[in-house]
Amino acid sequence: MKELSTAEIRPYYDPDNFQSEYPYVFKHNYGVINQELGKPISMTLPTTIKHNNQKPYNMSRNNLGISAVPVNKTRTAKIQEDMFDYNSVKELLTSVLKNFIKKYLRNLISQPFEVARLLLQVGVFTKHDVSNKEHKVVTTDFQSSDDEDIEYLIPADTSQSSLESSNNLQGSISVKPKSRSHRRFSSIETAPPTIEVVSVDEECSKYKLNPFSLNTLDVISSLFTQDGVKGMFRALNTTFIYNTLFATIEAWISGFISPLLSIPDPYFVDVIHSSDPSKALVLILAASVVTAVILQPIELINVRFMVTPTNKPETNRSFRSQISQYSPRDFLCPWSLLLPTINHSLASNGLKRYIPYLLFTQFNMDIYNSPVMYPLITLVTNSIELFIRLPVETLLRRAQLNYLLNNPNCNKTLRLQHNELSVPFGGYYGYFSTLYYVYTGSKPSFDKVSVTELNNINRGLESIFRGWKVGLLHVLSNWRFQMLNNYTNVSEEQF
Repeated sequence: MKELSTAEIRPYYDPDNFQSEYPYVFKHNYGVINQELGKPISMTLPTTIKHNNQKPYNMSRNNLGISAVPVNKTRTAKIQEDMFDYNSVKELLTSVLKNFIKKYLRNLISQPFEVARLLLQVGVFTKHDVSNKEHKVVTTDFQSSDDEDIEYLIPADTSQSSLESSNNLQGSISVKPKSRSHRRFSSIETAPPTIEVVSVDEECSKYKLNPFSLNTLDVISSLFTQDGVKGMFRALNTTFIYNTLFATIEAWISGFISPLLSIPDPYFVDVIHSSDPSKALVLILAASVVTAVILQPIELINVRFMVTPTNKPETNRSFRSQISQYSPRDFLCPWSLLLPTINHSLASNGLKRYIPYLLFTQFNMDIYNSPVMYPLITLVTNSIELFIRLPVETLLRRAQLNYLLNNPNCNKTLRLQHNELSVPFGGYYGYFSTLYYVYTGSKPSFDKVSVTELNNINRGLESIFRGWKVGLLHVLSNWRFQMLNNYTNVSEEQF
């Protein structure tokens, strides 16, 4: 039987023009051709690029035929084109910019609360500071005739002890009444005149905070009254630099050591999902501690900017100026701050990292196995971690400020004087005894001035846990946000 050819079976079929409108067509003896590039799709694969000075060939169409034309792109040029692809670079820059904006806005929102908490942790607040009576403007009503005697208003608290303490702290106060001619003229005016209260020590005390209470919002309000908007966001850029460097160095240390231990990077992979959870836990805690010790000199600059007013002209508030005058020794963590720094790092991350590890290794419990119990335990754990971290943070802040004020090894440009602070310093008397003096609001017997004599109201159990309300609100907000994300992930996995 005679075998029929393709032309006899399908006389309408023209292999050169058949399906030519499609981007990819099959051509006999050439394979599947990319119509746009004019070459087989196999030629675009990396494995088909020849080496040893051999050039790949581009299949171009001429009169429905295909001729071989050498391509001028070498393998190196192709790799460079892939590495510097415009879309990849654009996506990378967009991701970096989004993360930058997100982290900066996060610091912007939290910075007023951070500044207020630090001032409450290190400062002394007396009754005179929170009452602010000596700086009020006193007004009287002169609606009577000129022959009547003028009685000037005085503060409500006129006890002898209050007046004595007021004289000791604020200096003498002189009252300047208006002249009789001015009083006669002012009787025509609609607004009553005022009595000027002038303080001799006003120049020394105008940079001190005078909050109405020790509430966080009142301290923020006092910052706004003293320094304006800039006072609420003290050290914002320095805090952002510190947080960015902390995350970068911690991730680098974790990523560098994890291959040596043959475990996944615990900075990106949860400890409970690691091939060796115990090694991953130790590594992530060690990376956090080492990073905190390395960045302690930068944190000292951050603390300095937080405790000093922004409207004082002679204060150097340039991070670049401060860091440029550091000597090589200043870039090392001071010995007096080594123990507080390590304890604060462990208190901030230890319990948070260890509890999920303990639940998974001992009870085989995670978000997928126990979607109800696991989040509740996480909430309790984070709350306990908050109340453990705050006293340790108070000790660290007081140790840092004590180093800036009293340590002779401190850099000259970084060192502070007591009259430069926004609040009087409460003192630091050793790592294990300072909490007792914070609780009692007193100072050791060898100290010249007793805080108790100054009517210190920053004392008691709450003085050890300053900022716990805002911190607990932060814990609850993060827990709720994680609950929503976990619920979405679990639902997608079940689907």
